[in-house]
Amino acid sequence: KPKPKPVVKPKPKPVVKPKPKPKPKPAGKGWLLLGSTPWTKITVDGKDTGLTTPKKLPLSAGRHTIRLRNPKFNIDKTFKVMVKPDATTKVIKRYPVQ
Repeated sequence: KPKPKPVVKPKPKPVVKPKPKPKPKPAGKGWLLLGSTPWTKITVDGKDTGLTTPKKLPLSAGRHTIRLRNPKFNIDKTFKVMVKPDATTKVIKRYPVQ
């Protein structure tokens, strides 16, 4: 008698989950209206602008890191802000002065 051939089951194909698409970055430009009391020097994304508050800055849409400094009043604060395309984002900071 011939030997029966073993039954070979096909291997299941691995399920490939699609990678989530990255969220699109906001395109275009917006403005940041920045004010502080007392006045402060403005740094955007690590670059000194040479400007002081109050100021309306044109920025690319998206997240930016803002640093406000005034050595006379011992102010050195950093925060993040989201600038929306074709819109003005308003940020006013009040720091206690002694």
